[in-house]
Amino acid sequence: MTIRLTYSTDRHELVSAFYIHSENPDDWLNVLNANHLDLEEIHCYPTPKSIADIRLSGVFVILKTPLKYNECELRHPFYQLGNQMYLPFNTELFPPVTKDEINGLSLYPIQCFHKDIGLIGWEKEEALNWKTLSFDIKKGSDPWDLATHRSFTVPKLTSLSLISPESENEVIDELESEIDKKDLSDIPLDTNEKRNYKDALISKIAKPLLKGGLGILGAILGGLGILGIFLSKLFPNSNGSSHAQSFEKMMNNNSSKPMKPNALHKLHEWLKANLDKLEKQQQKELNKLLKMFDNNISEALKYAIPLGGDELGRGDDVPSFKLSKSTPSFNLGRLGTRVSSYGWDLGNHYYELRQKYIAAAKKELELKNFRKAAYIYAHLLKDYHNAANVLEQGAYYEEAAVLYLKKMKNKAAAASCYEKGMLYEKAIEIQKELGNNEKIGDLYALANNKQRSEDYYSLTSNEYLDRKDFLNAARVQKEKLKALETSKTLLLEGWKTSSKSEICLTTFFNESFETTPKAFPELIHSVYKNDTSSHLESKFLNVLQKIPLKDYAAEDLSTEIAYQIVSKKITQGNHKEVHKLKHFVTDSFLESDLTRFMTQKPRIPKANLTTIKLDTNITWTDAIAHRESIILTGNNLTHWFVCRVNKYGNKEYYTLNNKYAEGKSFTLTNNPLYSDEILILFTNAHKGISEKLIMHQNKYFERTLTLSHYYQFQEDGVNFSLSTDHYFKIDRQSEIVKYDKDSKLIGNVTLNRSTFRHSSKIQYAEGFVFMYSNSQFNAVEEHNGVVHSFDLKSGIKDFTVLNSTNILVKTYSGIAILGFVEKDFRLKIPFFSSDFFGEEAFFLGSNKAVVYSKQKIVVFAFEQHQAYQYKVIENESTIKCLPISRSEIAVLTSDKEVLIYSI
Repeated sequence: MTIRLTYSTDRHELVSAFYIHSENPDDWLNVLNANHLDLEEIHCYPTPKSIADIRLSGVFVILKTPLKYNECELRHPFYQLGNQMYLPFNTELFPPVTKDEINGLSLYPIQCFHKDIGLIGWEKEEALNWKTLSFDIKKGSDPWDLATHRSFTVPKLTSLSLISPESENEVIDELESEIDKKDLSDIPLDTNEKRNYKDALISKIAKPLLKGGLGILGAILGGLGILGIFLSKLFPNSNGSSHAQSFEKMMNNNSSKPMKPNALHKLHEWLKANLDKLEKQQQKELNKLLKMFDNNISEALKYAIPLGGDELGRGDDVPSFKLSKSTPSFNLGRLGTRVSSYGWDLGNHYYELRQKYIAAAKKELELKNFRKAAYIYAHLLKDYHNAANVLEQGAYYEEAAVLYLKKMKNKAAAASCYEKGMLYEKAIEIQKELGNNEKIGDLYALANNKQRSEDYYSLTSNEYLDRKDFLNAARVQKEKLKALETSKTLLLEGWKTSSKSEICLTTFFNESFETTPKAFPELIHSVYKNDTSSHLESKFLNVLQKIPLKDYAAEDLSTEIAYQIVSKKITQGNHKEVHKLKHFVTDSFLESDLTRFMTQKPRIPKANLTTIKLDTNITWTDAIAHRESIILTGNNLTHWFVCRVNKYGNKEYYTLNNKYAEGKSFTLTNNPLYSDEILILFTNAHKGISEKLIMHQNKYFERTLTLSHYYQFQEDGVNFSLSTDHYFKIDRQSEIVKYDKDSKLIGNVTLNRSTFRHSSKIQYAEGFVFMYSNSQFNAVEEHNGVVHSFDLKSGIKDFTVLNSTNILVKTYSGIAILGFVEKDFRLKIPFFSSDFFGEEAFFLGSNKAVVYSKQKIVVFAFEQHQAYQYKVIENESTIKCLPISRSEIAVLTSDKEVLIYSI
C-alpha cells in the first residue's frame, strides 16, 4: 500500500512544528524572535534539499509546547499525527491512517512528511546545538581615527536654477522641513519631572541593541563578542575607550581572560535592568505625545515617530541614535518584531498613534496645509497613495509624481502629475516607457513642438492601422493631424474590411456631410454601388437607419436602395431583412403585410441521414464528442462499457474494471481543444477505476485517447475541466482548485461563496475558467483569480464555450451568444429559442447552434447579430445529440443506434 499526502481543507488549531526555508541561521533567529520563542522551548533539526541532495535547505523546528495557529506568524506550520509524525497544515494522509498505525510504521523517532521533499526523519541526538553556531559581523574598513581638517575654497556662483526633488527621500525631507522635526526623547518635561545625566545616557543607548544583547547572550560564551564590538564602535568614551570596554573591565576585573559565567550573568542583569528602565521612559514619552496631539497638533507633529519599518532615505546617512534622524544599521531588536524604524516598541500605542496621525492629516487637509498632510501620510503612516493624492490636490505635482513613480511604481499617475505641473519632458520620458505614442504627441503639442507631435500622431495612426482599427486611425488623422480627407479615406476602408464596419460608415457619412452637404445623396449612391459588397448590404441598411436621411435629403434614394437589398435577400432565401422596409417606406398597410409574410411556415430542408447500429446487449446511456470520435457509455447490469465510434461506422468496445452497481452511474468530462484525456467521474460517491484505459490510435481513429479516474475527483460530481497540463475543479468551499497531471495540488482561488454557490459547471479556455452563478456569467483568470462578470438578467441553466469569442449560454429566457475579448464580455446575439428550451444546446461550427429534446432537434443559424430557425429534425427516441464536425451532428437513440445527420 502506498501512502500519499493529499490536500485537505481541515484547519487545525495547534501548531506542533514548523519549517524555516532558509540556509542562513540569521533568518532562523528572525523567525524565532518574531514568534517570541526561546531556544529552550524548541528542538531544531537541519533539513536536506531532497532525499538525493543532502545539502542544507532549512531547519525543521519542533515546539515543546504547541502554539495556537491564530497567535503565531509561521509560513510553513505542521501538525502532529501520533507520537512521531508531523504533517503540513491543509494536508492529510491518503488512505487515512490512525495514530496507532502511524506509530507502528515509524522508521525514525522523529518523522516529517514534507510536501516537497517527501518523508524524512531524524534521530533525537541529531537536534541542532546552538552553542556550535557562530555569527560573523563585518566591521567597517574606514579608519575613523585618521580624519583630518582640510581647508577648501568656496567656488564662484555662476548660475541660479530651481532644483526639484528627484527621489522620494528628497520629497520626504522637504516635507519634513514644514514640521520642524524634533527628537521624541527631547519632548518637554512635566513640571514635576527631572532627567539626570544617567537617564539621558541610557535613553541614548539603542533599545534594539539592548534587546538584541539579551536575545543572543546565551550564544556568546567567549566574552562580549559581537555586543562588545558594536558598543565600542557606537558608544566611545571621552578618553577614547568605550562603554563596552568599561563593562568588560568591570566584569573581568582587568583580566585578559574570557568572561566567566557569573560575569555573563551580571551583564545579563545589567542589560535587563536598563532595558526595562528605557522602556518605561519611552512609554512616558509616548503618553505625553498622545496628550500633546489632543492639545496642540502642530507641536505634537514635531515629535511624532513613523509607524512601520519602511523608512525613507535613511540608509546612506551616518549612523546615529537620534531618533528622528536615522535608523541604526545594526538592530537585533527588529528581527521579525513590529517596531518603528527608530527602535521604539510602540505596543498598544501603535493604534492610538495611528488614529491621532489620521485625524491630524485630515485636519491639516481641511486647513489647506497640503504639504503637512502629505508628510503625515508618507512619513508617519507610510500611506504613500494618500500622500501623493494630497500633494496633487495642493498642486504640488512634481512631488506627487515622484511618490507615484518611486513608491508605487504607478508610471501613468506620475506622468499625469508631470503633465499637470507642465513638466512635459519628464512626462514624455515616462510615456515613452509606457508606449503611449498618442499621449506623447499631445505632450509635444503642449510644449509647442509641432513637428515632434505630428511625428508621434502619424506613428499612432499607423499603429492603429496595423491592428485594423480604422476608426481610431481616422480619429487621430482628423482631430490631431487635421487631415479630414485622409480620415474619410480610412473610414471608407474600415467600412469594407473592419469588424466595426457600421460605425466606420456612419462616421464617414457624418464627416462627409460636414464638408459636402449638397452632394450627399450622390455620395450614398456611390458608396452603395462601388464600396458595398453583397455581404455588407444588410449592414448598409442598418447604417441608413441610423443617419438623418431627411436632413441629408436622401429619403427617396434610401427607399430605393432598401427595396433592392431586401428583394435580393428574399430571392436568396433570407427573409430576415424584410422587417427593415418599415424604416424606409411610409405605408399604413406595410406592417400587417410584413407580419403575414414573416409568419408563413418556412420550408424545412431535409437532413441527410446515416445509421450506425450498436451492440444490442448493452444499454447505452450517455455520450460525448471528442473531435472526430463519439465516446458512448453503457452497461449490461454486470459491467460498465465504453464504445468509440466514428461517423463512418467504425466501432471499438472496451470493458471497465468496475463491476456494475445498481443505482450508480458515471459520466465523462473532456476538453478536446486542450487535451486527449477524458475523465471518468462516478456519481453518488462511487469510486471508479484507478488505472488508465487507453484507446490507441489506429487506421480508423487518428488520436490516442486516455480515460482516467482519480479518487480525489469523485467527491464533487462533474464540476471539472482540463487544460493542456492541468485539471480544474470547484470544491464545496467555493474554491477553484488546480492540479497538475500527476494529481498534485498546484493552488487554489477562493471565490465569493454567496456569489458562486450555484455553479454546477466549469470549462477552461484560453487562460480562463468559465462558470456561472444565478444570472451572472463569469470568467476567472487562471493565474491571479480575477473575476470578470456579465449579467444576463435571467437565471442560467447551462453553457458551452467554443472559444473566447463564441460562448453559448442557456437561460430561462432563451439562449444568448456572448463574446469575451480583451477581458470584456459583450452580447453578440440576443436571446433566441425562447419557445423551445430543450434539454441541452451546443455550437455547430461558429455560425450555428443546436437545441434538442427527446422528441425534436432544432438548428439555428446566425446572421447580422440575429439567430433564425434553420432546420428542424423530428426524432422521438433521442438520448444525446452531439457535434462531430462543422456541418454534422450525431444522435444517440434509445433504439441503440447512432444517427449521423448532415446539416
